[in-house]
Amino acid sequence: MNFTVGRCRFSISPLFSAMAALLLLIDTTGMMPALLGAMLLHEAGHFCVMLAFGCPPAAVRLHLFEVAINAPVASLSPFRQGLVAAGGLLVNTAAACVCTGRFGTANWLLAVANGLPLYSLDGYQLLAAVLFGAKRRCLILAIVSTTAAVCMAGAIGLYCWRFHDPLPLLYLIYLVLLVLRGKKAKNCLASAGGMV
Repeated sequence: MNFTVGRCRFSISPLFSAMAALLLLIDTTGMMPALLGAMLLHEAGHFCVMLAFGCPPAAVRLHLFEVAINAPVASLSPFRQGLVAAGGLLVNTAAACVCTGRFGTANWLLAVANGLPLYSLDGYQLLAAVLFGAKRRCLILAIVSTTAAVCMAGAIGLYCWRFHDPLPLLYLIYLVLLVLRGKKAKNCLASAGGMV
């Protein structure tokens, strides 16, 4: 499905729609609607910072495992690129501090999960901005990203084993796909080429 809002073109893949529908159907906790709302709020945080820096998004694509925002952020300084990455995290953290219940919890979960230094997540982009100009930046990013993925995989596996809850395995699959995608990346700065 494709549509345009202002000058920004939105594209939602059928796999994203199917996954969202499946998760809404199998959700017994009522968290999925709250998570989808938190996700929209998160992306709005990125949008606001991009607009403040004069680089409005040209396109937004919702894929199976990511939301890709195409904006000319590569032309921004590394500091400003870091602020664009932090925009979504800050909005989710602020919403989690103000809201209670499932929506507050969903915002905390999204802020923590997106703050991980895994390829294409906001935590990775923040770390890349902080390490800008550092020797062996790509090596540091690869080591930190892989270590975070292994630690999260262990924690999720332990949780699933201890509580007999297989649902977090979906997030584990997501982490594996992010690490594999990161290994195939052409360069070590996730925002190069204008993707946030």
